[in-house]
Amino acid sequence: MTITNAGSEHGMSLVEALVAELLLSIMALSLLAPMVTGAQINHRSSHDTVATLKMKDWLENVRRAPFDATELTAGGSVHSDVTGYYKNFEFHGNEVSDSSSEAQYVLRWAVVENVSTSHHVKQINAVFAARASATNQSERSLMRLSLLRFGISPPVTTSNSATRADTRPSRR
Repeated sequence: MTITNAGSEHGMSLVEALVAELLLSIMALSLLAPMVTGAQINHRSSHDTVATLKMKDWLENVRRAPFDATELTAGGSVHSDVTGYYKNFEFHGNEVSDSSSEAQYVLRWAVVENVSTSHHVKQINAVFAARASATNQSERSLMRLSLLRFGISPPVTTSNSATRADTRPSRR
C-alpha cells in the first residue's frame, strides 16, 4: 500500500507569485535612483571636460598673444556678452556663431589694465559657463580663472632735442 501526502504542493500559488513580483519590483526601483544619479553625474562631467579643454586652449592663446593684442585691450565683462570679449561653443566644444541656436557654452573675459611708471600689468578674468536653456533657466558657471600679464612700458621720449644735447658730456 502506498501512502501519499495530501498537503504536498507541486508549484507556486498565484499569491506567492504576486508577492515575489512585488519584492522584485521594489528591489528594481531601489536600483533606479543610483542609476539616474550616475547619469546626471556623467552628463555634468562631460560639461566640465569641455569647459576645462576650452579654457586651457584659450589660456594658451592668451599667453602666446602679443602683449598689445586686440583681444587683450582693456574692456569686456565676465557677466554679459561684450563684442570681442566672448565666444560661443556647441556641446562638443566647436565654436559657433553668435546667432546659432546650438550655442550651449560661452567663454567670456574681461581685461583690466594697470599702468605704472615701469610696468604694464593686465589682469585678465575669464569665465566658462553653460548657457541658459529650456531645462536650465539660468546660466551655470563651470570654470573661472584670473591671470596677470606683465609687460614693460616703452621708455618715455622727449621731443625736445635741446634737452638731449644738454645731458651729453662735453668733449673739449
